[in-house]
Amino acid sequence: EIRASEGSDYTAISTSGGDTIFNNASSGANNIRIFNGGSERMRITSAGDTGIGVTTPRAKLDVA
Repeated sequence: EIRASEGSDYTAISTSGGDTIFNNASSGANNIRIFNGGSERMRITSAGDTGIGVTTPRAKLDVA
């Protein structure tokens, strides 16, 4: 497992049964944000909504 933490919040990458598991545990917004070229390109919210090219996705898949 690889883990990075700030206080009680953490992000971990691990494996289980051949699967790669990305875990983000936070007391805050608990979003997963992916950046490329200095800009946010993708976000997965704690509700499971995913935005590609959208920073506030409002559906399971929201693409701009």
